[in-house]
Amino acid sequence: MYMRKSIAILITNFEGGGAQKVALVQAQMFKAMNYDVNIIALEHQESYIIPDNLSIHFLSSSQGQGSKLQKLLLAPTLPFKLAKYIKDNNIQLCISHLERADFVNILARFIAKHKTIGVIHSHLTSTYKTDKLSLSRIAYKFLVQTLEPFHNRIIAVSKGIANDLIHLGLPQSKIQVILNPFDIQEIQIKSSLEISKYKEIFDNETIISIGRLSNQKGLWHSILAFREIKKSNMRLKYIILGDGPLRDYHLELANSLNFKVYNSWDQNQKFSNDYDIYFLGFQDNPFQFIAKSKILILPSHFEGLPNVLVESLIIGTPVIATDVDAGPRELLAPKTDLNYKTKSLEQAEYGILIPVDNNKLPRKNTEILSQSEMYLVEAINLLLNNENLRDNYIQESKTRISEFELNKIKPQWQEILEIVVNE
Repeated sequence: MYMRKSIAILITNFEGGGAQKVALVQAQMFKAMNYDVNIIALEHQESYIIPDNLSIHFLSSSQGQGSKLQKLLLAPTLPFKLAKYIKDNNIQLCISHLERADFVNILARFIAKHKTIGVIHSHLTSTYKTDKLSLSRIAYKFLVQTLEPFHNRIIAVSKGIANDLIHLGLPQSKIQVILNPFDIQEIQIKSSLEISKYKEIFDNETIISIGRLSNQKGLWHSILAFREIKKSNMRLKYIILGDGPLRDYHLELANSLNFKVYNSWDQNQKFSNDYDIYFLGFQDNPFQFIAKSKILILPSHFEGLPNVLVESLIIGTPVIATDVDAGPRELLAPKTDLNYKTKSLEQAEYGILIPVDNNKLPRKNTEILSQSEMYLVEAINLLLNNENLRDNYIQESKTRISEFELNKIKPQWQEILEIVVNE
């Protein structure tokens, strides 16, 4: 009798990040390959709607509160719980996303003796780089360098990440680049759906950013740049999708700049199209908003392979991104040296790159724009006012997205799964 091979996908939670989205796409992809797929989360925190044909086993009832270090210190039982689940369900291979899930997966391996694959979504050197002593970052970097080599394979979602992992001392023989899979047809269908509640915003020109309200995403840079843009384009609206630890800071910043700010978390605030900046929180279908916006802006301080850039290319919305250590250059200027960092505005093949802002912490002095923020102003004005350039990027994006098609990524995973399960 034929027995389907049983694999697990392990992640910290389904809070609403890019890695979580990839994990759900992977689960469907592996099911289509005829694997028995188990989804496991370290903590009970959900933003994404989980498809009906997928179920999740939670290792704890924690809601994921606290710092990364606190979560690490409070989770010594998780490897034992994971090992028990893996043994009870005869799971042969567990694929983990994000470092904390990686650590649990590797430690459980010493008990359950299963095979493991770790998927790395971030440029870890940039992630753990700090100008001041941080026990959390020191601990995570140490654990990455100590535990990750025990994986059977390590998957980097971009070439930049793979190079960084080698630089960190992880075994090159175990590292392989597999890009994130995207269901292009589904994204395009969802992007064409009608927006109901927030439809009126798009009576005006809009620009958009999507991401956690955190230090990493640096969305305060684009809010400050927007102040300058509004001087010559009073009707332009700025939409921000996402939530995070710096929610209050971003709301206070926008209000302090005398913008009319719509705060979707304020139940007493009435919606209209008269606001300047719209904080709309997490949206189940962000593709509708991307499709109706003129430009997507990603002013991050570090990335890995930013899903939102790929999704914008799929939808055909021109993008502006900072030229961080991994991700945007690989996506928007793939024929260039991936180690090169632009010092000015660069009209790349598939979008615009600008220098990363040197100020990695939320701004207190908001009177004078930084050089990077000035380049962001220039890039936004360029795309808003140059219809030919915008149309060119829309057309070029169609040729770029084929590399991320689900059916192109699937055989790469099929090969590595067979190798790891059978070795």
